[in-house]
Amino acid sequence: MPAFHESISTLDGHPHGHHLYSWNSGFWWLRERVRERLGMTGPDPLTIALDAKLGIVHRGGMLYLEPEAATLRPGK
Repeated sequence: MPAFHESISTLDGHPHGHHLYSWNSGFWWLRERVRERLGMTGPDPLTIALDAKLGIVHRGGMLYLEPEAATLRPGK
């Protein structure tokens, strides 16, 4: 089973750490499993859309951040 917390206590086994990380990890893990079971192959359209909004570009197997291309920006 995957663990969706940053840390798990070695004393009592309870998860601790940033819980938003847990939700994000759980969502992406579940999304991958659903796409797999539905036979959906190829790039994930949600990932492509988010990368475009965040200004992330894929080049030569590497990720580059191009902030000027981002359309999803925090409020000022």
